[in-house]
Amino acid sequence: MYRNENLRNENTANGIIWSCRDRLLLYSFAHMKELDKIKSKFIKRMLSLPSNSSTTMAIKAIGEKTFIEDLLIVNPSLFNPTALDQYRSYRTERTENFNRQGYTRGPAFTTSSWKSSQQRNRHTVTRATAHGFHYLICLTCTPFHELSSQCICKYCKNSAVERYHALNCDCCPSLTELASHPYH
Repeated sequence: MYRNENLRNENTANGIIWSCRDRLLLYSFAHMKELDKIKSKFIKRMLSLPSNSSTTMAIKAIGEKTFIEDLLIVNPSLFNPTALDQYRSYRTERTENFNRQGYTRGPAFTTSSWKSSQQRNRHTVTRATAHGFHYLICLTCTPFHELSSQCICKYCKNSAVERYHALNCDCCPSLTELASHPYH
């Protein structure tokens, strides 16, 4: 029965997608980005990440695909080819940016225990990966700024230009202490 129920659900989903196919073909690149936000907002919420954090980081941390990529698996000809080319180019650019930013050095990519059920520190691990709690350790006057050569760690007084300086600095408080900071 369970197998039949899954098959019925899959057929229903395919039917819904096929009934929307004509409308989806009219979607522009901007519409595709908006559709992606549905799934990315859910994933970020599930991972306790702020909505302005990297979508690419969030989906890669849990090994997921974007919503558009999921739809393309069901039917590769759902979208306008020109818009789809723009979308693929955009996703490639976002992935390159993800790689350039070095997110894979964060704890969400170097450990996996946080993915287990009932993990109390999940938000700590995902947020540390997203921003490294840089804003809590940097002496730069402006909070929530981009990393720059001007960044200095207020604990060790050394350069803090690396996103994960707080995780590697012996002088910084622990990850748990940083996560429970009142500004967090």
